[in-house]
Amino acid sequence: DSYYYQMVDGIRRYKGAPPLPKGSSPVTIPIAGGFEPWRSVGPEFRTHVATTLPREHAGVAGLHYADRSGRNDLELMKVAHDATQVCFYARTRQPLSPATDAQWMWLFIDADQNPGTGWEGFEFIVNRTREAGQSWLERCVGGWAWERVAPVALRAEGCELHLAIPREALGLVPGRPVALDFKWADNLQHP
Repeated sequence: DSYYYQMVDGIRRYKGAPPLPKGSSPVTIPIAGGFEPWRSVGPEFRTHVATTLPREHAGVAGLHYADRSGRNDLELMKVAHDATQVCFYARTRQPLSPATDAQWMWLFIDADQNPGTGWEGFEFIVNRTREAGQSWLERCVGGWAWERVAPVALRAEGCELHLAIPREALGLVPGRPVALDFKWADNLQHP
């Protein structure tokens, strides 16, 4: 994958690429409400679809490779913020699997944009720990070890999911622009 992404980067530098879209103005997303407020939030982060299809292929020397762990096929993601919270949105191609499934819809957040901190560069994970329908924001304390930071308001319905995280829990300074990286992942087998 690394060589592919390097090639894409080189082609974009050679042929040119449109400028990155600007983010929407601050907006408050009521998590208890519906998903309608997300319709006007930009930009949209889209991903390749059908990446969760079962994979099966013969290998060399009689080996056979199979992977049927794909579950929620992410299609579109967005981020919004206001003075007190950062909200994340994800939409899948088909209805979401039950939230009680193992490794369900994890959100990794790199709030300091430093790849040398956290787990694989991500200081926070959301939704790894759930209790009584409550999701948690957790901070990496080294390797794959996490500590709880704050409860997270989350709503999932049909193909859509959104959640809100207090800015202060992410260490984001009030009044300053939000700059972070994030990654949604579902059903990771060996993190």
